[in-house]
This record gives sequence, structure tokens and C-alpha cells, in this order.
Amino acid sequence: MKRISSYVASMIILAMYVTVSQAYQPGKIDPRLQGPINIQESNSISALRLMKIPPAGTIPVFIKLCDPSDVVSLPLMPMSQFEDVITARITRDMLATLSDLPCVRYIQASTVCHSLLDKSIPEINVSAAYNEFGVSGRGIIIGIIDTGIDWTHGDFRHEDGTTRIKYLLDFSDPGDTDGDGRLDGPDAYGGTLYTADEINKALAEIGTVNETDVVGHGTHVAGCAAGNGLATGNNYPAGVYVGVAPEADLIIVKATRVSGSNNFESNDYINAMAFIDSVAGVLGQPYVVNMSLGGNEGPHDGTSLEEQAIDNLVGDGIPGKVVVVAAGNDGDKNIHASGTLSPSNNSVEVHFSVEADYTPNESTLDDYVLFEIWYDGNASMSVKLTSPNGSTYGPVSKGQEKSNKSNDGAYYISNATGGANPFNGDNQMVIQVFDYEAEHPPVSGTWTIQITGQSGHFDLWMTTASMQAELTGNTDASVIVATPGTAKNAITVGAYKTKKQWIDLDGHMVSVTSGVSLGSASTFSSSGPARDGRIKPEIAAPGEMIAAALSKDAPPDGAYTMYNSGNDQLPNGLVTSDGVHGVSQGTSFAAPHVAGVVALMLEMNPDADAADIKNALISSARQDKFTSDINKTGYGKLNAYEALRLLGGNSPVKNFSVSLFQNPALTQFIDIFLFAFVDVDVIPTAVVSINNNETSVTMTRVEPGIFSGTYEFANEGSAKLTFTVTPHGESSFSFSKLFNVVLLKPGIDSFVPFINGYLSVPGSSILTKTVVTSMQTKRIDQPDNWQHVSQSVKLTPEALTLHTPATLAFTIPDDIKHLSHQQLKICRLQQGRLVPVYTQIDSDGSEARALVTELGTYQLMYIPEPDISDALPSDSRLLPCYPNPFNARTTINYQLVRPDYIQIDVINIRGETIRHLFHGPRNPGRYNLQWNGQDNSGHAAPTGIYVVLMRAQNWRESRKILLLK
Repeated sequence: MKRISSYVASMIILAMYVTVSQAYQPGKIDPRLQGPINIQESNSISALRLMKIPPAGTIPVFIKLCDPSDVVSLPLMPMSQFEDVITARITRDMLATLSDLPCVRYIQASTVCHSLLDKSIPEINVSAAYNEFGVSGRGIIIGIIDTGIDWTHGDFRHEDGTTRIKYLLDFSDPGDTDGDGRLDGPDAYGGTLYTADEINKALAEIGTVNETDVVGHGTHVAGCAAGNGLATGNNYPAGVYVGVAPEADLIIVKATRVSGSNNFESNDYINAMAFIDSVAGVLGQPYVVNMSLGGNEGPHDGTSLEEQAIDNLVGDGIPGKVVVVAAGNDGDKNIHASGTLSPSNNSVEVHFSVEADYTPNESTLDDYVLFEIWYDGNASMSVKLTSPNGSTYGPVSKGQEKSNKSNDGAYYISNATGGANPFNGDNQMVIQVFDYEAEHPPVSGTWTIQITGQSGHFDLWMTTASMQAELTGNTDASVIVATPGTAKNAITVGAYKTKKQWIDLDGHMVSVTSGVSLGSASTFSSSGPARDGRIKPEIAAPGEMIAAALSKDAPPDGAYTMYNSGNDQLPNGLVTSDGVHGVSQGTSFAAPHVAGVVALMLEMNPDADAADIKNALISSARQDKFTSDINKTGYGKLNAYEALRLLGGNSPVKNFSVSLFQNPALTQFIDIFLFAFVDVDVIPTAVVSINNNETSVTMTRVEPGIFSGTYEFANEGSAKLTFTVTPHGESSFSFSKLFNVVLLKPGIDSFVPFINGYLSVPGSSILTKTVVTSMQTKRIDQPDNWQHVSQSVKLTPEALTLHTPATLAFTIPDDIKHLSHQQLKICRLQQGRLVPVYTQIDSDGSEARALVTELGTYQLMYIPEPDISDALPSDSRLLPCYPNPFNARTTINYQLVRPDYIQIDVINIRGETIRHLFHGPRNPGRYNLQWNGQDNSGHAAPTGIYVVLMRAQNWRESRKILLLK
């Protein structure tokens, strides 16, 4: 079995960094950084990583500040800063000092992550994107944070032989050469930086670049995203193995500190992201960062500081910056368990097995199994550990920590010693089983973790192990998307299968036949959702047996190569027949397919932000029989052509609209309406999938262009409604709408999640069993000076009145927490207008809450103080009509900023004008008029969808309305 080096072991294990004599504030320090270390003075054992670091050495950490400007008050120089999150390396003694500073909110340990096209390029419909849109990644930077790159490879050179790599930053050169825990490189991040000029000189053999990719992972990832296919061998023509964005510029960061390792400190990959951002800023180019890496530490809900750093860098309103992350490769491993405690079920056991007769490593602190448990903040749980020989450790109650050593191995347990985590309000437990003495490593066999309490849900992850170990009881295959893939603003990518055979370097036809169904989700691809209920991954891309650039420094017989086939009969089985490309699999290679498509999208629209890009990708995702599992494939499969069309406003999805109407009396039934604004050849089909249970919905034609069907809920959970439509004269395609389904029961408190908040419903709020759905909707138009803070959520059935109030909560993004809390308001949509409701903000400014007695459409807004400038509108526009849908009449609102001649008409779905509402001049101001559902002849218009069209001298605007009878 391949062993992890003692250095890597010391980097993986996160333990405690303070001495007994030091005082620190535990509520501000990650539990993985807490605990005494002097075993001579205490039975507590807090050893692992600290004992590998000399007293004068440094520890990589994240620090959350109260305000970004507080960085000037710190007694250290940060390595990188993302608004209120910084990275740094600190000594042991600095931990207590920093925790005592009022400007420091939290100090988090850096964690360790691991590395996670010939068939794949046609699969994602890139060729059509090239042909119609003429994009290839020109002028866009793709940043690769990985194991390095073979900078000599022809796929990363221009036709004249010069490099496409703008900058190459190598964190392993020279790394920590003297073992003192301090980085020795000349660059600000402790590495060595090479410019394009230096690389070109080295290519011409008049200079030196020391960087090598002996693993081959980073080279392969770069080839998937941006290889241009110019590298050839064995008489193969150029262009066989072309990446997605073959003319993109490259910035490469070798983010591992040890050559031959595929382990990355989270502190380092965030520093690498900061480097790419700064260089792109200097060059004035948009960029996408690809991170094909991940780990299992953290809460898996987007609140870890490395994920907050990502969300501070990219997101809504930040143009030209996108981050793409691999979902992880643990889908076929038992690394996660979960359970819910109650008075009648107050104890849950989770078992884990350590392989029989494994060979321990020679030193101490290098044989270990590590776990993290996160549980509800208002719950109180204790944990007890039992070894295969029956030795019992604990119980350890909430707020306590215990440790000891025995013949079965040493242990350390910390149970929310610093209180609830300040970013998600939940409790964190850390369990470590390890070899404090070399002669007493963790014993083989089945261990038991017993979790006890009266209430609350917990999630447990086995974060890492130095020997073969796995969970064997109460395992849960969901919620295992790796960190930082649960970052809210990152685009997270799962994998599916596109190839099962190829010809290797020796001319053998290599086939993968076991369990291969082309098009199906890869078994190794980690499943979502995020722990807070968000859909993760958002998109799936080809990730199995992907052919891309082969690093010359990672031959199949190399010491660290990922191309070792493990088959003596096929020693070159993972090298393609041209000799300069290789074959590999993993979400690591699905992610760069998406990153490449993002580069094409940024070339077409450099001002697009991460939210625009993500929305286009998920809205255009392709559906088929293999995409029913939302947790595996998210919104569907990557479709480059449709994503580009959608970003450019030309997607065929815009020709269809979906509405869901839930019966407030019989809440288990929902009426589904599909509105087509183009002719369709056949009646569309609809499928509802909830927790992998698919049900076909029979759709019927109600009116020309209107189709409806009824569905009865039999399950609760994450739901996906998929339509397959065939526009006249075109090919069929599918698109989806996602929502959550929760069954409320009288007397039982319930929780209805949505993308940026939740509805907490007391058991007294409903008198009968009630099905409630939540779905994200388009942002609601608002008065000119109001600002959107959240996405809009629709809670249905909208006519449902609660017997007692429920708590509606929205997460407040970090970037607007500085705004006045008095102006943050939850608003409800009433008669086409947003109406504020009484809103309270929690003490740390992270959440806005309101008591509501009716379901409906809600949104969090920032409403500034009234201003005299509000007397007249600031622009001319057609406002939403209300009510909509309507039966007897609807009111049409509009405003003008200057005198104009306007026309307002009602148009049917065939484009015919059926009613003239107003033609004439108007002065600046706000106006409204009504339509009673009749045409120009006074006849009642039939049920259907109509368009209110407002035209002025230099502009036009329209609104869709639905007339129901």
C-alpha cells in the first residue's frame, strides 16, 4: 500500500498549537488549533501536527477580521487578503496574541486537500460554439492551481513555439529547505516565479526553469481546459487532442510545497488564487480559476474561511472573475455518516474499521484516523469512543475535551469547546485516533463512535486516514462534495462517463468494461447537496478516461506519476498512441471542461460575473435519462453551445415559461403549466424526480401554446421538474426547474430550506398534514433606490395561512453587512409590489428574520432612507402587472422620466395585437391603467398567456401576463 510521507502526514493532521501556560479565547479559535501540548504536565494529548513543527516555525492559518481595514492593526504581514478574510503564517505564540485582539473574529486552521478530450469535446457541444460564436478563449486567462505543468509541452505553446503561459509560480521551489517550518522561496508566497520571457528563454535553452510536474495531474488538467492540440507524436496529426479554450492565456500555480505530492494546504490554494487575481488585474484580462482539488474537513456548507475567501473574490456584481471547483472523488467511498437524535432515539452508533494487520509507519504521529462532526447549534450531544478491544474513551460532553493514550492507540476528542461556530451557528467536534508512541498505533478492527443526545441532527466525516479505513455503520452517501466545492459562488462540477476504450502507446486496445454505461454519472463523483441544502454540484461534465496532455516528467514508470496502469501486461495502458497525451479520470478532469467553457463565455461577454455565468450554465444544462439524481449531476450536463447562446440572449429556453400552482386545500397536488412562445411539433413531456424517484406527468394542450398537467407529491426532498420539448423544425431538448418539497405535520416543528435561507415552521402553525414547496424565482422589480440583497423565494401554496407565525430567515451576504441594519427589510410580493415586513437582524449581522403568517413570494432588500429625489422616477420603464395571473382584470403600471409619445398594447402568443390600451403623449411621472381581459371588439379573450407591449420613441419593453378563467 502506498504510504504518505511523514512530512505530508504532519501537514494533514491538524492539532493544537498553544501551550498550557498560554491563555486564548476558545470561541475565536478553530478546535483543531486548541488544546494543551505538554504531555508531561497533563494527561491531555494534543500532539500531532504541532510536534512536527519547530517552536520557531510557522503555521498556515486563515483569519477572519471584523472589518477589512483591521488588517493594519495586526502584528503580522498577511500573505493574501480577500476583504475580511486573510491568509497568514503564524508562530505558536502568536495564536494567543491574535485571539485577544478585538479586530479578530476567528482563526481557522489551514486544511489539506488532494488532487482529485477527443471524446469529451464533441460531447459538450463545443464545436457548435466555435462555429457560431467564433470563440476560442482569446484574451481570457485560465488560472490552474494544481501540481504544476510540463511547460515544454507543445499543447501550451503558440505555433511559433513560444509559451502560452503568462506566469508560472512554483510553491515547491525551494519550499522549506531546512525544516524550520518557514518557507524559503524568494516570492511573497514562499515560492519561485517565472515569467513568460524566462520560460521562452528556457525553451530556447538559454535559461532555466526548475519547475516539473512529476505527478502529471496539473498538466492533464491544463490540457483539458486549454490544450491547443499542437503537440504530436508517432505521425499523428495535430489537433486530435484539443482542449476547450485552445487560445486562452495560462497562469499556472504549482500549489503543493513538496515535489511529487498531490496534497495542497487550503492556505496555499487561496494564496494562489490571490496571485492569479492580482496578475489578471495588472494585465487587465478577465479570468477563470480552476481548482481540481478538495478535502473533507470543514462544515461542508460554504462557511469555512477558505470558502468565504472565494465568495469574497467572485460573485454577483464582480465582472470577469469566476472560480470552478471539482466536486470530489469520494462518491464510492464510505466517508460520511449522519443521524438525528430524539427522546425516543437518543443514541446513534457509527462504526469505522481499520484494515487488519496493516504495517504501521516507523515514526510517531504518522498512523492516524481523523473525524469531524458538525451538529445543530441548539443541541447538546456527547460522544464516546470504543476500540476493537473494548477500551472506552469518554463520554465527552458539549464544551469538553479529553485525550489519553492506551495500548490501542492515543485519542483526542474536542466537543464544541469554544461554543458554536460563529459563521454557521453549529457545533463542531474533532476526533483523532493516532500513535502517540510508535509501538502503539491505532489497533486494527472495528471501532465505535457513539453519539448521544435528546435532539438535533449531526453529520460525521472521516476526513483522512494514513491506513485503509472506512465507515461501516449509519453511512450516508450524500453531503460529500469536497471543500472548497461548497463555496456559494463557486461553480462545482461532477463527472460522467464518455469513453470506455482507447489505443495505448503499444498499440493495445484498452477497454474498461466493468460497470460502464456511457453517459451515466461516475460512481466516484461525490454527491451533494451541501450541508445547508444547496444544490452541489451545479453541473456535470465528462470526467472518465479523458485524454489530455501528458507531462514528460510523469512517465508511467515514474515514482509519483498518475499514469501507472498497475497492469504488467499494459505498462503504457494510460498513454495514448501518439505518446504525448495520457488518459485519466476524476472530477479533476470534469472541472476544467467547465473552466474552458467559462473562458469562452468570458470572451463573448467579458463583463459577465460569476452569477451570470453560473445561471447560464445551469439554465442550459442538458437533461437525459442519466441526470435524474440531482445530488450527482446537479442541474444536468454541460452544454457549451446553449450556455453561450443563453449568455448572449439567444437560448431556445427563453421560448418557454413554467408556472406551478399548488392547491391550498389539497396541498399534495400541484398543477404544472408550460407556456410555449413558439410552435411545437408534439405535446411536451414532463418528469418529476424527488430523491431519485421519477414520475412522468401527463401533459395536455389547454390552449394553443399552453400545456398543463397535475402531479401528486408522494415524497419530500430536493425535486427536479424536467420538460422535453420539440420546437417546430428543430431537435428536441430538455430543461429543468428545481424546488424543495417538505411535508409539514401538526405538532412537529419543520424546516423548509431554500437557496439563501429557510422557513422554520412550528408544529402549532398547521392543523393538518400540509405539503410546502420552496423555489428560487426571478428577482422582483423594485423602486429605483432599493437594492436587491437576496434571490427571491416563492413558498407555496401562496394562499396558505399559518395558524401561528413561522420564522422566515435570509442569510445576509458578507459584502453588505456594513450597511445599516435598520434598512435591511424582508419584503413580500403583494399585488405586484414589494411590501416590507417587520424584520430583525441577529447580533452578528449574518441573518435577517421575520415572523410570517402567510406563504408567498419574499425577498430581502436594502431600503435606504427616503430622498427628495424620489419624487420623480429615475428612468422610464414598464413595471410588473398585478394581479398576475388574473381573472377579471389586471393593473398595468408604468413610469416616464421625460415627456414621450407612448403606445401600450396587448399581444397574444401569435404576435397579434388584440387590444389597444393607450396611444398618446405623456409627461414625466407614474401611471397605471387596467385591462379587463377583452379584445378591441369587446369580446372576452380566451385563457392564455399574453404580452403587454409598451413602445416609446426610442425604446420598448414588455411584460408577460396570464389570463385564467
